[in-house]
Amino acid sequence: TTQNFDTQLSILSDKGFNQKVLNLRLLGKFEGDLEKVEKRLLQIQTNHSSLRERILSQYQSSLDQLSQKGVSDHPRLPALLKKFDGDVDQIIAFIEKSSPKAKKDQAHPKKIKDHTKCKGQG
Repeated sequence: TTQNFDTQLSILSDKGFNQKVLNLRLLGKFEGDLEKVEKRLLQIQTNHSSLRERILSQYQSSLDQLSQKGVSDHPRLPALLKKFDGDVDQIIAFIEKSSPKAKKDQAHPKKIKDHTKCKGQG
């Protein structure tokens, strides 16, 4: 049977737990027990925060280089440091390639106007 967890989802959201899919999975696992769900969500947050700090610490020299180049607040920085094993050039290239502006430029390359034709010819 599918249970309706709208009330619990609303309560979790009010408490800052906004990952609906994860929340639903945990509500199902713990049969709607909010106390158990919150406890598990806090464990997940703590583990995530701890992992983030370990990665940032491990790649401190790369982080310093990225900061000098103006890249210090990218939301995926820890994951990118790990993915590219701290390679600053690869990280910057990835960020530039995946930026919204880069995607827009790839989708709509600038058209070069043809100035060889003059007005009035035809």
